[in-house]
Order: sequence, then structure tokens, then C-alpha cells
Amino acid sequence: MQRKTIEHLGPLQKRIMEVIWKKGKATVHDIKGEMDPENQLAYTTFLSAVQKLKKEGWLDHEEQGRAHVFFPATTREKEGARSLQRLLRQIFHGDSMLLFQNLIQQTELNEKELNELRKMIDQRKEELKK
Repeated sequence: MQRKTIEHLGPLQKRIMEVIWKKGKATVHDIKGEMDPENQLAYTTFLSAVQKLKKEGWLDHEEQGRAHVFFPATTREKEGARSLQRLLRQIFHGDSMLLFQNLIQQTELNEKELNELRKMIDQRKEELKK
């Protein structure tokens, strides 16, 4: 079974993945503490969401004593690249120039960000020369 895409996860599941990516490893108790400091949601709510993420291949775990410590089965970077490739194919029909044009025209990039983009482009040009 292929794992759901990040876009198809529920809001709680997405937030859990963000916590796990940030922390690297965490117990359900750690996740709940990070996401629900005022203790408004039940522990079982988080446990159920984490178990579902594990079942769907988003998380893996190791046992430390009686606790299960969960860690990501994929990196945020890999998942971002997977989502970007899907977006490129589905929305822009594989045309990366059209994607870049839309990003540059539709976002509020400041001068610093534009300079960073220029550096990335220049660096990529140098890599292609080699």
C-alpha cells in the first residue's frame, strides 16, 4: 500500500508530523505536551493519530523500556520534493518554467529573497558546467 501524501493527512496528523520532524524522536506523551500544553485533548486522541501514522508508513518506532519512541520514516525534505513533483506534474504539466514564473509573480519576494534565488541559480549553473 502506498503511503498517503502529506496533503491527504488530517490537520492533527500533519501537526504531529511537524513535531516529530522538529524533535527527531518523541513519545506520544512528548507529542501531546508539545501540541496540547493546556491539556484540552485526550491522550488517546494523540495515541490514535500516531498509531494511524505508523500504520500508514509515516512513522516508525523503537521501544525504550515500556515506552514507544516514534521517529519519522521519511524526511520533511523528501516529502516536500515528492509533493513538489506531484504539483509540477498535475498542475503545470511538468513545465518547471511555468511553476517558477508563477512562484516569482504570485509571491511577495523581497530583495533579499530574490538575491538568494539568484545565488541558487548561479550555483546551479556552475554545477552544470562541471
